Amino acid sequence: MPTCAACKSISSVLQCPHNSLIGLIFCGKHSKAKKPKLWADANNLNPKAILIQKNWKGYFIRNILKLSGPGVLKREVCSNAEELFSFEEKEKLHPLNYFAFEENGKVYWFDIRTMIQCLDQSVDLKNPYTRQPIKSDVRKRLHKLYIYRIRNKLLISHTEHQTLTLEQILTNRFTHICHVLQSNELFEITPESFIELGPISIRFYVMGLIEQFAEWAQEHKRPESQRKKFVNYLQNIMDKFQQLDYGQYLYVVSSVLLFILYDSKDSFQPSFMIMSGFHRM
Repeated sequence: MPTCAACKSISSVLQCPHNSLIGLIFCGKHSKAKKPKLWADANNLNPKAILIQKNWKGYFIRNILKLSGPGVLKREVCSNAEELFSFEEKEKLHPLNYFAFEENGKVYWFDIRTMIQCLDQSVDLKNPYTRQPIKSDVRKRLHKLYIYRIRNKLLISHTEHQTLTLEQILTNRFTHICHVLQSNELFEITPESFIELGPISIRFYVMGLIEQFAEWAQEHKRPESQRKKFVNYLQNIMDKFQQLDYGQYLYVVSSVLLFILYDSKDSFQPSFMIMSGFHRM
């Protein structure tokens, strides 16, 4: 998230360290001030640098709105009048909490948190109104927004966070992995496919992933390339096999796989290798 554009206080020339609110240039404290002291003005910054920052922020917001889907700034095209979970009216939902997609000529909109909860609850992602499967391009937009909210510590649920058992955590994590695979048209794998592998098979599965990712990484010559970092992460998993019990080991595996999928600009190749690893054992 961008840093607040104000000074720490009216008597300071240091920049406020807090993140700005979504769609604003100030944090929560300085957005309430009548006349906040701008850090750029106090430090006589180059106007061109300020312009670049403004343009970047504008690009960032426009990209999020594009991922939000049809009707984000034109709510009259929406088919449903209120939100499915919160019953909030379509005109009142903040644009950066909005998510929509088109199905059979109709635009269905939701609070993004509602759709993320749908991700958590089932591996079969369907339109809650029509029960039709949601298309791959919509799934990809949803996952990009989910990653954005996770990394920026934004709310991803309507309800308070609940304490989960290790089994529930593993099911949730592998469900999200399966959703990413499905967004790339790979539907053969379920959360149980991972959880029921067993200690020996999961080790051979990880070894197969290392082999595939290492071959993929050879296409890049730089030693610090992203692909080679992925290989290092997978190799580190192997080092933990003797130190952890099966549940803990699955937790580490799911963490690394999610990181790889979420950090990849195009998740198709990692998704394909994660799926094909089951056929190589």
